[in-house]
Amino acid sequence: MVPLTLLLPRVGGLGVQGVFLAEPISNLVGGLACYITMRRTVYPELARMEKEPARPARGTD
Repeated sequence: MVPLTLLLPRVGGLGVQGVFLAEPISNLVGGLACYITMRRTVYPELARMEKEPARPARGTD
């Protein structure tokens, strides 16, 4: 958020409005980064686990 807070007031002459826009923009960017990371790392693993046959738990005899 800090880089956006420093950059946005100077971009396009946003001034103080740029400071206030920094938070929602950083929230959006952070949320997208989390979503993309989840799609690329967790979902393929879940799909792989779904395709594997279920194994009995150890020590259940």
